[in-house]
Amino acid sequence: MENRVEEYKKQYKTETTELIVRISWCWDRKRSGFSLVDNYYEAHARFDRAFDVRKGELTDVKTYEWLRWLAPKKRFGFKYGFRFKSGKIYRVLVREHISNNSDGNKDYRNYYLEQVLPLKCSKNIFEEPPVRPSKNKIEDSAPVVLRNEFGEFNLNRKYYQFEGRIDYLGEKCQIYLETKEREDIAEIQLKKLGEIYNDVPNWDLKIKKYASQELLKLANDWREDEKEINEENFIERISMQSITIYENGAVEVMLDGDNMFTDHSIMIDIDEHGNFTGADIVG
Repeated sequence: MENRVEEYKKQYKTETTELIVRISWCWDRKRSGFSLVDNYYEAHARFDRAFDVRKGELTDVKTYEWLRWLAPKKRFGFKYGFRFKSGKIYRVLVREHISNNSDGNKDYRNYYLEQVLPLKCSKNIFEEPPVRPSKNKIEDSAPVVLRNEFGEFNLNRKYYQFEGRIDYLGEKCQIYLETKEREDIAEIQLKKLGEIYNDVPNWDLKIKKYASQELLKLANDWREDEKEINEENFIERISMQSITIYENGAVEVMLDGDNMFTDHSIMIDIDEHGNFTGADIVG
């Protein structure tokens, strides 16, 4: 019988592709979440430029291009494995996800990262990158701010997202509205934020109950010889850190775990239809 790791790797093609990529997003302590696959975390990084080494040509990069790999789980956290820096260029050996370009989502691709290779590149091949057509192009130097009843959100071009803070049950909560490259709109994201904002008490309770349901046993395993935590206590201790809303309406929630998992945060994933799809400890 196959384990989950073997099943996971079968999602990717057997043949490898050699790419030179520019990393646009990678792991940091405050903002990252990884799914658990047996005793491994699915780590990831995003790139916004790619050059196919064997074909000798730039590839058509979509909105979300992800490198993914399995990082061994440890007692307190995990060994991250490959290390990247945003804005840097890397040569990588990858296997493309079988569903790329065949599942109807043409703005999203996954690649399993097999190896980081020596770069051996004398110049920046992305000095004049192609720009995808957009009816909402913005100048690199012009500040872009969205203002509405929820608050004020400033465009961070480095990560292609609007950032701001809202009042969340009497506390300030960080909000991230992910966008497509070079776009200055966030209609779907703001609509989803409105749905959350107009029902915050119930939404907050649902989030925390789900976190308790998924992670209470793990929290007690971490306590070793200390008194066990019950569901009510678990819910009381966790608090909202940030909410990320993606272009398709999917949501990622980061919660403060009040040291129940040492200094790790709790991440909750919610799909565009409002269904919970995962809960993990991260960071």
